[in-house]
Amino acid sequence: MAVTTQLLRHINAMRILRLLRLGPALSRAQIARRLGLTRATVGNAMTALFDSDLVHEQESGPTSAKVGRPGTDVALNPAGAYAFGIEIGTKELKAIALDLGAGIVHQRSERFSGIGDPDAVVKRVAAVLDDMRATSGIAADRIVGTGVAIPGLVDKDGTVVHAPLLGWRNHAFRSALAGRLPDDWQVQVHNDATCFARAELVRVADAQKGDLLLVLLNEGIGGAVVHDGQVLTGGHGYAGEIGHMILTSEGRTDTFERFAGSSGFEGVFSDELSVSSAAARLLARSDEPAIRALLAQWADVLAVGLANAVHLIDPREVVLGGALAQLYPLVAGRAERLLDDYLMFGFLRPQIRVSTLGDTGAAMGAAIGVLDTLFDLPSLAHGEDSLPSG
Repeated sequence: MAVTTQLLRHINAMRILRLLRLGPALSRAQIARRLGLTRATVGNAMTALFDSDLVHEQESGPTSAKVGRPGTDVALNPAGAYAFGIEIGTKELKAIALDLGAGIVHQRSERFSGIGDPDAVVKRVAAVLDDMRATSGIAADRIVGTGVAIPGLVDKDGTVVHAPLLGWRNHAFRSALAGRLPDDWQVQVHNDATCFARAELVRVADAQKGDLLLVLLNEGIGGAVVHDGQVLTGGHGYAGEIGHMILTSEGRTDTFERFAGSSGFEGVFSDELSVSSAAARLLARSDEPAIRALLAQWADVLAVGLANAVHLIDPREVVLGGALAQLYPLVAGRAERLLDDYLMFGFLRPQIRVSTLGDTGAAMGAAIGVLDTLFDLPSLAHGEDSLPSG
């Protein structure tokens, strides 16, 4: 009976935490009504949340004309936990720190020339995290851990199976990095598009609804499929790799990412610039005839790749993220007209929008993946009645 009582208390605590994650502060009565619980049950379940500092009280707004002591609401405590996120690209590392509410508290990016050596990257990521711990002002006991976003195939143990853009194969990146970080940190490694999808689901309320295709446009092209608010990973964790679809354009056969990733702009992109900076410069030159022609060619192959993906997945919406997504508004009309022509009769073109997360979506999603563990059902090992501290 004691275990059953503890289990129910933990389940209810998790439900309360998830409810508070979705919106504004709520009174205990509102929480009880929305979850179909009694106020006494809510109070019991909330004890562990207060003890773990994951929620706090705040004065509620006026609800009536009555004079008296103001009421209190319960809200997620942003300072209750923090996580770091790292995105590894071919030319730079992006790092970000998020609070429990997924708010950005610290971020940085840096060029790194040793990206082809995974062991060197492990050392550099560990050094960046050490520096962020020292400079972000986050208390050490509030840090849950770090997530890393990789442009490639990553298995469920955090091994990078194949990252063609980085030149890595079968590197146990997660275990190597974990060995350089505090023992109590969670360390996760995921595909960068999967991370981007997680960030979109948490930061954009409408992303929770329906079926989405998320496309990460960076050096290469990554994809993630969302159904009913969940990222679909597939049998081996590799679902959504649309960048490796084989296309033919103007007599040349290659992968979608070779046509529509940054390599499609090799004539104007500089090796000295990150993809984000190079795309911003190209955006500033968009009135030049040569640049307009290059963008038109990009729109053409983008439409072909998206048409193939839509036929396979039938998403309600396509969300574009990553450094190259800032270019899409310049070609949206052309790309969507072509997409209409390519789609089989009966298919509707999904809404296509550019993510509001900018080029930090993958790094944010890597950190969110770690924070997500605090919203899962906690372990009941040894019969302890407490929530995980990270």
